[in-house]
Amino acid sequence: MPLNNIKTRWILLIVIWFIVFFIFAMLQAVSPLLPVIIEELKITYWMGGLLYIAPMAAIVGFSYPLGLFADKIGVEKAIAFGMLMAIIFGFLRGFSTGFVSLLFTTLLYGTGLTFCFVSLAKFVKRYFPIYLLAIATGVYSSAIPTGSGVGISLTLPLAQFFELNWRSTFWVWGIIAVPVFFIWIALVRKQSNKTVIQASSESISFVFPNNKLNDNKPDEQHLSSGLQGNIKIVLIAGALFFLLNLFFYAATGWLPTYLTESGWEPGFSALAASTVPLSEIPAILISPLFSLGRKKLLMFSGYLGIALSILVIVLFPAAAWPACFTLGLSLGTIFPLILSIPAEIPNIGENVAKASGILLSTGYLGPLVGVPLLGLFRDIYGDFLPGFILLIFLAVFAALLSFKLPEYIGKES
Repeated sequence: MPLNNIKTRWILLIVIWFIVFFIFAMLQAVSPLLPVIIEELKITYWMGGLLYIAPMAAIVGFSYPLGLFADKIGVEKAIAFGMLMAIIFGFLRGFSTGFVSLLFTTLLYGTGLTFCFVSLAKFVKRYFPIYLLAIATGVYSSAIPTGSGVGISLTLPLAQFFELNWRSTFWVWGIIAVPVFFIWIALVRKQSNKTVIQASSESISFVFPNNKLNDNKPDEQHLSSGLQGNIKIVLIAGALFFLLNLFFYAATGWLPTYLTESGWEPGFSALAASTVPLSEIPAILISPLFSLGRKKLLMFSGYLGIALSILVIVLFPAAAWPACFTLGLSLGTIFPLILSIPAEIPNIGENVAKASGILLSTGYLGPLVGVPLLGLFRDIYGDFLPGFILLIFLAVFAALLSFKLPEYIGKES
């Protein structure tokens, strides 16, 4: 299918949305199954946390080299290979004989997820002009909480309805993701990997007919250039992304177990936890539209909302459902604003991909640290309460840290 018109790039973006949806649904299917897996494999909660965040380890370890490989083979092939790996090894998790084999297949699944994930930023950069980067990023990013929410909320009902165990549940998720893979192959098989749709004013007017390209440009004469000159900004963004992912994956990973231990019925615990990623969706789509000149204020408000939401869950577990909703809104407000920071740094030149690699690798250390840590707190104290209190203090710290970003971040450049 020749990719020579503006509408086609949006069609590809929609297909990518479904790719991301299924990959993250397969990822989050682990969360509601953890109590059963922990019991059957006779492992600790800390080890269960490792199973949940193993794909994040792949993102941290392989984002940069897989990004370089994607540059060589083309983003279309990279996305295809990444999804194929995720489907195959997500399916093979169901054949695991113990903790080690389940951890191994989960890591390989995470490698496929990583191959897709690093290629998405390259796809958006390649097919969309800089003025649409935040919008396009928001579109495919909205599939992350959508897939996560569906994976958390539907996994147990799916297993119960079809009388599946945790192994065959992984098989089902792998199988239903296959059609999207073939749709992607059909769309891009005739496309040369080196063919690029040039970003133009026409593509901008397709979405924003009255867009003024040069309004509100920051004064670039006094700004640092290149990655080295802007490394402080990238590291601050990485620290904020580290904490954001820690909050998200700790919440979606352990909330079902925490609420079940607080007296909730397991099915309702999973549904309440799924409110977090599902309520992120509108915030992810809307916050970029209002972020011009307000990014730091929105991020401060988002992190403060995370702290207050977790506090409500800790103090009043019975009121967790509305608190999960506000938690998701807060997380979703911040997510696309952080992802777009590397592209918004003036004078960074051709280093956007490198900056994005640093951001992803740093950011996904968050769940690697936070999720097992909360599991360890549960093993030591017999309760998740100390871990959730720690999250509250970290969220307040992140809210204050967001003001360390320079003034021109979030302004049109």
